[in-house]
Amino acid sequence: MDLRKRLTAWMGLFSLLLIACVSLYWLNAARADAEEELRASARLLQLIDALGRADANPARVRELVAAGGFRHVTLRLGGGPDAPAGDEAPGWLAPLAAQVQFDRQPIALNLDGHVVHVALEPYSEIEEKIRDASGVILFTVVISAISLVACWLTIGRALAPARRIEAAIRALEDDSQPLTLPRFALREFDRIAQTLNTLSAKLHAARQRQRQLSRRLLAVREQEQAELARELHDELGQSLEAIGVCAAYLLRHGPSEPEHPQRQCVRDIQQETQRIHRHIRALLSELRPHGLDGLSLAEALEELTRQWQARRPEVQLDANWQAMPPLPARHALQLYRAVQECLTNIARHSQATAVQLRAEVTDGCLCVSVSDNGVARVVPKYGCGLLGMRERLESVGGGVTLALNPGGGLCVSLHAPLLGLS
Repeated sequence: MDLRKRLTAWMGLFSLLLIACVSLYWLNAARADAEEELRASARLLQLIDALGRADANPARVRELVAAGGFRHVTLRLGGGPDAPAGDEAPGWLAPLAAQVQFDRQPIALNLDGHVVHVALEPYSEIEEKIRDASGVILFTVVISAISLVACWLTIGRALAPARRIEAAIRALEDDSQPLTLPRFALREFDRIAQTLNTLSAKLHAARQRQRQLSRRLLAVREQEQAELARELHDELGQSLEAIGVCAAYLLRHGPSEPEHPQRQCVRDIQQETQRIHRHIRALLSELRPHGLDGLSLAEALEELTRQWQARRPEVQLDANWQAMPPLPARHALQLYRAVQECLTNIARHSQATAVQLRAEVTDGCLCVSVSDNGVARVVPKYGCGLLGMRERLESVGGGVTLALNPGGGLCVSLHAPLLGLS
């Protein structure tokens, strides 16, 4: 059943119940009014009967008049012809009674010298109408309150699946598993749920393919970097070594004068060769860090931080790798690249004066924290660098967590599992 039909059915059922309650109320009120009218008429008939008897008993008449209970009339015994036959209107009824137009002159009935004054009295009718109106108002208030509660419960029950669907939409960010929303009784919500299930399954599959592609791209990139590093080491390294040997030969067998132009040229060649050699070593360190072919991640990170500190001596760097366990080569490489990206981002954006790096093992997972006291005041969004770090670590089952330091700056936590190790 769709939402419109269900809400219409519930409201129709409630309307029938409301009509039944109103009908019962008015039937009960009509019965009570009829009984009261009949009692008043019976008393009036008894008084007429007592007055009309030949052997009328004055005591009986006085008893009936004193008992009262007559509707719309007031009776009194005795008094002169100008004696008031009716009661004065109560204070709260006086404004209403003053607006009622009726003959206020009482009628005098003689009974063996006793006079019965009969006068019209509208106050009981006004009280009756006010009582009925009060009952209607109270009944309306009660019915309105019940209607609100029923409407609240009905709509809340009908829209209960919306909260589950909202929670499922929020859970789309976590793509560890596709959504499995159940079937709902309402057709609209059931269609939305099944559409979300289908969308989640497709999104999960697309993300899986994206991860596989990212892993392949990272593997191809690392392979190309490793091949480029070998080429630089084997080809350019040998060429530079040969240039250095030739320069040394010319220096030994050339002119002996220290200021000779040929010797000065040879020394320039040697200096340029050494500069190129240092530059190539730095490139090799970037392309393929030394030590990651084995299980020595700590030594590679120590070399990385030492080089970074040498380029930025104004920054206080505190690195502690004592808790660093051995890692598989693939895990170690991705973690090394992530730390390398963190240090690059600090140098480019943070304006930090102090950097702290720590490694610890918790729950079978290696966590490396990179913290600085830079200018970060909000957690940055995932740009190319952070996205690359996350993809690298997710490719080995890890992840990246960003948090702000209490005193300012950013703390990046890198996680990598210790797979296959005791």
